[in-house]
Formats: sequence, C-alpha cells, structure tokens
Amino acid sequence: MAYVTQEVVAVSPYVAQDAVDENDLTIINSCCCITQALYTSCPDCIGCSGKGSLCCFEVDTCCKVGAPCLCCGCCGCKCIEPTTCLKLQKQCCCLVNNVAIPCDDEMPCMLALCCCSMYPKCGCCMKQGQLTGRPVVLVMRRVEVVAAAATF
Repeated sequence: MAYVTQEVVAVSPYVAQDAVDENDLTIINSCCCITQALYTSCPDCIGCSGKGSLCCFEVDTCCKVGAPCLCCGCCGCKCIEPTTCLKLQKQCCCLVNNVAIPCDDEMPCMLALCCCSMYPKCGCCMKQGQLTGRPVVLVMRRVEVVAAAATF
C-alpha cells in the first residue's frame, strides 16, 4: 500500500513567516521599488495585514483568520536584522501594496504596467515567483507502507 503526501518547501525563510506569500502575488503595476499586486490565494487573501520596517525596527499587523497572535493581539513590533532601509507592505483582501528602498529579495525590483511585466521578465499576468525565478516548490513524496508478515 502506498500513500502520496505533499508538502510545500519554501525557498526562502520569509515565505513561512509572512502573512502574504510574495511568490503568489500577480503583479499589476510596478516601478522599481513600488509594487501593486493581486493576492488571489483563497482563503489566505481574506483579511488584512501589514508590516513595515525602518532599519532594524519592524511593526506587524494582522487581522486574518487562523493567523498567530502577535505580542499585542493583532499588532506587534520587534527588532530585526535589516535587509533594506525602508520596507512597507499592506494587504487588504486581494490587493497588496509593497515598497522597499532599496529593493531586496522579498520585494525585488520589477517593472510592470496593467498586468504586463517588462522586467525582470516579460509576460502577462505573471506571479512574482515566476518573474524572480523563486517560486514556492511543491514537493510530492511517495511513502511506502510495508506490512510486516506475522510470524506465529
């Protein structure tokens, strides 16, 4: 008898710790470090979340079903190792706005207009993971269950 299991393996650690999976965002408009995108992953897109960091200080808000509690309920702050000087992200239902100055791995430099991406790759209605080459990988594992022969 064989069972097939599946698990999502995140390429970067921020995917697992974030209220928004940036790789799953469909880019609408983007100009270098500012991006507007659609988050169509349901039920993950239901609710609102936000995060902002200035150097090493980060503030998080999250009002989503099933989200873990932050230190003050739906708000929290912490000191982090900075990846950029300024980073902001807000998500309300299926609309996400991102800013990173300068750009980083989580919010890379992109150029798009009306869902037509021009940089780093050309295409229409592309997800951020497709554009940056860092999509979340779905791994299928086959697990074999071997029944032990009963000896009497």
